[in-house]
Amino acid sequence: GGGLYKNSVAGSDAAADCYFTTTAGSYLEAATDTTQTTCPSGDYCPAKTLNYNSVGGNIDCPGSYTAGGTGLKAQSECKISVAGGKYVETAKSSTLSTCACGTYKGAHTVAYGSTSSCATTSAGYYAASGASTQTQASVGYYAAAGACAQTKVKAGCYADEKGSAVECPKSCSDLGGGLYKNSVAGSDAAADCYFTTTAGSYLEAATDTTQTTCPSGDYCPAKTLNYNSVGGNIDCPGSYTAGGTGLKAQSECKISVAGGKYVETAKSSTLSTCAAGTYKALHTVAYGGTSSCGVCADNKYSDAGASSCTACATDKGYANTGTTAAEHSGVASCKTYCGAGEYVAVAGGACENVGAGYYGAGGTVAQGSISKNRGQCTAPLTTIGYGYGANEAEDCGRKLHAGSEVVYLRSAPRTSPALNVKVGDKVFYGAMSTALTGKLKVKDIDNKTYSVVNDYQ
Repeated sequence: GGGLYKNSVAGSDAAADCYFTTTAGSYLEAATDTTQTTCPSGDYCPAKTLNYNSVGGNIDCPGSYTAGGTGLKAQSECKISVAGGKYVETAKSSTLSTCACGTYKGAHTVAYGSTSSCATTSAGYYAASGASTQTQASVGYYAAAGACAQTKVKAGCYADEKGSAVECPKSCSDLGGGLYKNSVAGSDAAADCYFTTTAGSYLEAATDTTQTTCPSGDYCPAKTLNYNSVGGNIDCPGSYTAGGTGLKAQSECKISVAGGKYVETAKSSTLSTCAAGTYKALHTVAYGGTSSCGVCADNKYSDAGASSCTACATDKGYANTGTTAAEHSGVASCKTYCGAGEYVAVAGGACENVGAGYYGAGGTVAQGSISKNRGQCTAPLTTIGYGYGANEAEDCGRKLHAGSEVVYLRSAPRTSPALNVKVGDKVFYGAMSTALTGKLKVKDIDNKTYSVVNDYQ
């Protein structure tokens, strides 16, 4: 064997008694080989004594322990290839076990007679059954050491980075001075934390830690805001900017209405003017509401656009009454009634006697006007100057003296019979009464006595 065989037993009677010991890790592949061959993969080759013309020295690795490469020297160097997620639970067994959830194992080899095991996942990582690697928890999730799966962080918490190991890595309650207390489960950002503002308040700035009272001109319903958000306040519509601060609903927005104006149409910013005879003081109207003007009370009046009513000059006899605006419209609605022989001499004045030499029927006069029915007798005719003795042109006449008493004669008869007194070519007439109250008494042709009196005395 090319000098391969170097030893034999003494007294050998055959070449077959020549032998040599192979080098561990090698074997003789053929009887004629003059050199050793590296032990092939799947076999192991311990040092072995071979006689001349023998082959071998290699032994099959047991079962599935065929890994380990070439040149193996002992059975213990035979290895089994173990896929990821598997491990050798029993020494020398070719049966592979599966890694339980929460553990993992990468692809590896195990020497014959040894075992392997799966590693427990680290905090912030998880692994399903049969996993070859551990997986880092996603944002919004967490995984404790040995976790089979990742779990959403609970409401009130958030995880904005991968690999959270605890259920509440970051708490909403730590934000905004404790203002934010809620979030959705599985939140992956602080922006998911939210709270609901108190109605009548809002957040003025994203960095605010307390709510601010809703400003004038806005209303602030309760509103859910995410962290770092601002607002919650809404502009009141149109001119409905009154109502003060802290408004909670649009219906609390108000419009300031000047005196003499009112809101005729709900939600409108257009103001209507109070009609004459009505009034309205300065007031506010809530959005969606309306207002109206009131009719002036008795003995009061107003012009259009009045914020209050003005009193009639009742001290001079002017008054009005009624429940409609027309009955209190303007100063002219205040009226006085002048009796027979009376008139209003100056605008707004009281009734007074027409005066001697004048006559007037009286009647209704509006405050602010003067009487237009006062007439003057033609000189030298005169009247009594008041009452029914001076209410018409026929009262113009002459004075008849009866001692200390004066009787006013008319230019036309009032009674029948009447006293006829001729002055020049014109006859004047004295009223006659059976009451016999006057000093001047006369008898008719029937000898019936009458007093001559002033007209309708």
